Amino acid sequence: MGVFLITYDLIKDKDYKKLFEKLESYGTYSHCLESVWMIESSDAAATIRKYIETAMDSDDKILVCRLSGNWSSNNLRKKTNEWLHNRTFNCSCE
Repeated sequence: MGVFLITYDLIKDKDYKKLFEKLESYGTYSHCLESVWMIESSDAAATIRKYIETAMDSDDKILVCRLSGNWSSNNLRKKTNEWLHNRTFNCSCE
């Protein structure tokens, strides 16, 4: 399992409900900032991106990055920091 950071910009039509349903379908996630989520998945970043894109329009933007465990934060919700601290980072990146 890896921990992935997902950030996006919805350009015109903003169907957040459909997007949030896709992100929440991973089961283990944290919605840490307005348009930033973290999920836990055994999928590759490209696979995650393609899956989430099905809930987006063609002009929307998305970035999916696998996290290595070297992170720092400020003023995030306590729940988000706890979520990160409880993750096991598998750093065998592809």
